[in-house]
Amino acid sequence: MGNFVFAIMVSMFALRPLGSTFVYLDLNQSSNLRIELVNDNLPRSLVFHFVRLSVPSDFQFMQCVRGMCYPLDSVRVSVPAEVTDTIQLDFYAGSEAGPLNAIYRVYDANRPQDRDSIFITGQVPVKDFPRKVYYKSGKLYGTAIKKVEVYDVKGALLFTRDFGSAGFVTLKLEKGVYFLKVYTVYGIENLKIVEVE
Repeated sequence: MGNFVFAIMVSMFALRPLGSTFVYLDLNQSSNLRIELVNDNLPRSLVFHFVRLSVPSDFQFMQCVRGMCYPLDSVRVSVPAEVTDTIQLDFYAGSEAGPLNAIYRVYDANRPQDRDSIFITGQVPVKDFPRKVYYKSGKLYGTAIKKVEVYDVKGALLFTRDFGSAGFVTLKLEKGVYFLKVYTVYGIENLKIVEVE
């Protein structure tokens, strides 16, 4: 059921005192949405924020920005000057398809008045949402992380940490190879990581 085609309505509105445009729509319609990131000649700390107006009860969302995927509605990413990229937004419902109405905002974290917004409306398909966890630069990203167990290469448990239900967690690890057992609301994910910093 992942082959639903979104009926996308888009309206762009922004206050742009610097004449900068951050995003525009890629009209390649599918069960996900691709948005082109456009940046001006300034390095920026951009916030990518998905605002839920009305979504199915078990709606799940993933946004992938500059090579990293986040199961979070809001992320902050440093973007060098004159960088263009493609942002991918994935929308799924776990059990029952339903209507989606949302606003996707991209704005400068230091100048919130510099922003673009896209209004998104369509039908959310039922699909098995990726449950993977991702590790980068000392942080572990996932959907509702409850607990993490860290093992060394010999399989010895180094430590366990409980998080309740977090979208990302910080792990302070020395250089080396580790195996993680990550408990989320969806089950257990196993991950091998190499810490180099």
